[in-house]
Amino acid sequence: MTVKCSSKENVTKILCLVFLLSACAIGSSGCASLTVGALQKISVTSNPTAAEVTIDSGSKEITPCELNLKRKRNHIITVSKEGFKTTKVILKRSMNKETSANILIGGALGSGIDDLTGAKYSFASNSVHIDLEKGNKKEIVILNVSKK
Repeated sequence: MTVKCSSKENVTKILCLVFLLSACAIGSSGCASLTVGALQKISVTSNPTAAEVTIDSGSKEITPCELNLKRKRNHIITVSKEGFKTTKVILKRSMNKETSANILIGGALGSGIDDLTGAKYSFASNSVHIDLEKGNKKEIVILNVSKK
């Protein structure tokens, strides 16, 4: 036995299916956790080179280097070298543009996931360059890096 639906029912079903598929596609593409991730790569260079870089987490590198920093919080990067003043760079996070789209499209669930992972934030720049000043290593210069 075959049951036939009216053409109006078929059109409604097709429109509902198209709407659901579109919402899923748009919602997943606006999610900052998927598009940018929880970490941001920051390139650190200095003049002179071969300066010691210490991240607030305790890990150490030598310039030039690349750091993978969690977007979830602000960070302090310390750059030092014998014969030069120590420079502390404060990287401040701010809400990124992907989050705005996710709040509108993904709703509370998508926004909540981005908040938990820290993906809703980003740093002003993907690179930091430090021109070290000659002086005593115990002297400290503080630089703030944030979005305007």
